[in-house]
Amino acid sequence: MKKVIGVTGGVGAGKSTVLLYLKEKYGAQIIECDEIGRRLEEPGGKCHEMLLKLFSGADGRNRTAFLKENGSLDRQKIACMIFRDEKLRKSLENLVHPAVMEEVKRLLSEAEKNTAVPFSVVESAILIESGYEPLCSEIWFVRTEEAQRRRRLKDSRGYSDAKIDGILAAQKPDSFYCSHAQFIVDNSSDNVNNTFEQIDKRIAGI
Repeated sequence: MKKVIGVTGGVGAGKSTVLLYLKEKYGAQIIECDEIGRRLEEPGGKCHEMLLKLFSGADGRNRTAFLKENGSLDRQKIACMIFRDEKLRKSLENLVHPAVMEEVKRLLSEAEKNTAVPFSVVESAILIESGYEPLCSEIWFVRTEEAQRRRRLKDSRGYSDAKIDGILAAQKPDSFYCSHAQFIVDNSSDNVNNTFEQIDKRIAGI
């Protein structure tokens, strides 16, 4: 069986930097759960019609209220709704998460047969909470000091302090991820080579 590395960490920790390096240097198969979820929610995707019914109601009367002009779901409106309604958020998760999990398993199965893929990487900010741990050979936690995360979120995404406060408050503490991780990538340094050196040492040992 090929190795499957689970990568997790909070928003602004720099998971994308780690994924890109693993792909470009080692040729790893990168599976991003959020990206799969977005694809499944697009028109024609497995979750699109189910989510539209969930948010527009049984009679479908509000159907167009949750669609953009191109037919895709208005994710901003949906985000506002689930932020205010915990039951609705759970219903969304119950529809999307199993479909994403199914697709992740399919991609891992394909990679197992592909000799060009040395190992796979499954990434999600909620990797552990969503039940991906059993699929992974080991879990990596990308850890970054809070001050650095805040600066990155302001610089790269233009987030306000209030928005960042809300994001950080909603996420698990570092201690939660550390308790599940077999490897911690410290991505706090502005010198990205420090991060790459940690990764190289870990890959050499597995």
